Amino acid sequence: MMLFKIAAGNVKKSIRDFAIYFMTLAFAVCIFYMFNSIEAQEELMSVTKMKHAAMQTLSSTLGYMSVFVSVVLGLLIVYANNFLVRRRKKELGIYMTLGMEKGKISLILMMETLMIGIFALITGLVAGIFMSQLMSIFTAKLFEADMTSFKFIFSPKAAAKSIMYFGLIFAVVMSFNFVSIAKCSLIKLLYADSKNEEFKTRSVKLSIALFAMSIISLGFSYYFIIKNGMMDLNMDFTMSIVLGSLGTLLFFMSLSGIALRLLQKNKSVYFRGLNIFVMRQIASKVNTAYVSMSIICIILLLAIGTFSSGMSVNEVANQKLEKGTVFDNSFIHFNSDGELQGENDIYAQIDGIYPLDGKTEEYEQYTVYKANVWLRDILSPEYSEGVYKWMGDREISIISLSDYNNALYLQGKKGIGLAKGEFAINCTKEEVVNYVKYIAESGKAFSIGGKELRPGFNMIFNESIVNDEDFFVEPMFIVNDELVKGLDMEYIVLNVKYNEFADGVKIDEDIDMILNEYRGESEASNTPFDIALSKTRIHMESISASTIATFLAIYLGFVFLVACVAILALQQLSEAADNKKRYDLLQKIGAEKDLVKRALFVQVLVYFMMPLLLAIVHSIVGLSVANNVIASIGKINAGKSIFITAAFFTAIYGGYFAATCAGCKSIILRD
Repeated sequence: MMLFKIAAGNVKKSIRDFAIYFMTLAFAVCIFYMFNSIEAQEELMSVTKMKHAAMQTLSSTLGYMSVFVSVVLGLLIVYANNFLVRRRKKELGIYMTLGMEKGKISLILMMETLMIGIFALITGLVAGIFMSQLMSIFTAKLFEADMTSFKFIFSPKAAAKSIMYFGLIFAVVMSFNFVSIAKCSLIKLLYADSKNEEFKTRSVKLSIALFAMSIISLGFSYYFIIKNGMMDLNMDFTMSIVLGSLGTLLFFMSLSGIALRLLQKNKSVYFRGLNIFVMRQIASKVNTAYVSMSIICIILLLAIGTFSSGMSVNEVANQKLEKGTVFDNSFIHFNSDGELQGENDIYAQIDGIYPLDGKTEEYEQYTVYKANVWLRDILSPEYSEGVYKWMGDREISIISLSDYNNALYLQGKKGIGLAKGEFAINCTKEEVVNYVKYIAESGKAFSIGGKELRPGFNMIFNESIVNDEDFFVEPMFIVNDELVKGLDMEYIVLNVKYNEFADGVKIDEDIDMILNEYRGESEASNTPFDIALSKTRIHMESISASTIATFLAIYLGFVFLVACVAILALQQLSEAADNKKRYDLLQKIGAEKDLVKRALFVQVLVYFMMPLLLAIVHSIVGLSVANNVIASIGKINAGKSIFITAAFFTAIYGGYFAATCAGCKSIILRD
């Protein structure tokens, strides 16, 4: 009972010292519960079987990711706990002087950890439960699901998982405390706060040399990633990572010496207030902590990149979905065995095993042919260096003008016209268009059946004539109808639009079931089609993939950010505790409290901003390249994702910064 009273008194007395530790625990539990309660949020929505399966996949993916997250948070909490133990070594030494056994001291620490842990767990769970209500609206929007009703939801499974994972983390923390106390001697505990770190600075010449090397390394790193375009894991990508990491390390190694020298030249700033003291404090800390600052900077870059790109991917995926699924279904039959000859009415064949009449409003069928002309002979030479270099070994795909126009008419669009001896090109893949437009712009010609054809347009048409534009990425060559006679068929496409009374999801399920039975009794080649690109199925698969990417981006972005700011905060609190005597001496020789407070504020601000500012510079380059990749799929509103990311970072970063300033002032100005 006495030990419990001591532990409770210590927690109450040192509540400010525990603020960062408590914040980190509560944030961690909150986010952990939120992202593991996705399954329960389904109760608020009206979802189809496909959407239910997608939500199950998302829930499972986040569950696996939570194992990694719990390890990261566990290491972070152990790091934070070590700071608290280190801060109180003298106090623990006094307990030993008064005759208390090490085992009882460890029990006091265990009780303190339990008190703070339980309080943080309850706070985090309550916050997570309320935040998950708001998150359910976000989830419904991403899954394009209707909210049937809004009611309060609680996920016992997510709560139990949070309690179990963090119970294990606390058990590890308490084990570390037992080991830490058992290894400490009385003399080390009593004189723990007497150890002072010497001021260390590098020579100006060495700092300038390191700074120049860092700028060169970062410059080449940016060059390689821009050249690579994040399209291939080749040597350029590897060099970008290696040089970027090296440049970041060298930057922080050189920063203190360069900054100190520049300020010393500006005497009006250098000698103002306590700037001399503050600059030397920062320079000394950066010189000894440049490795951790480099790691924090890189992790902040990952946090910014994952969060911002994840938001953009979801936005672009939705745009692409709208543009690429213009029909309710596209049935495709490949001529793999050469069985397609003459007239082939796919609609009639499907209708023979599943009645489509009464369910369809319009449909059109077209045939794609091979022309015995190789793409490598007419494409821009640059294609051979890109990710689509495999296209060179393919024959060009040909479609007749009337078939192409019929596919456009089915969408309510106007057709195109071609003069004799002309061709046009249709391509929906932006990266491929860059190679194909060379043909249209240069007037490149090719021959079919001995007849030379030249481009009739100096542009590339970008029209979806089949659902899921990623299914066929190579260009489609449009020629006059008479030229396709005698060409070998490559595949046939039947595009269908259902009427307003048809249930697209049920039709897809019925066709799948009937075809599975049909294929079980017959040869696969005898089925009316090989692939059905259903609008509803494509929507669900795309929504599932983009939603998982978005949730993982937010999840990891949050964890990375909290880990970084928590480490920065703990380092500054540790620095304040180590330098309390120096600040006390400043006050004894006449420094006013306001000056000391301002000095503390500047020191914490500079330390927090250094890794963030360089991470922002890195992210400007990285996101510009990443956004180019995403923009090749669809248009993105970069400003929107940047604004959301900035607001998110400001809230978390600003909260930890304010708590750190308050904690440092409490340590330094405490009598």
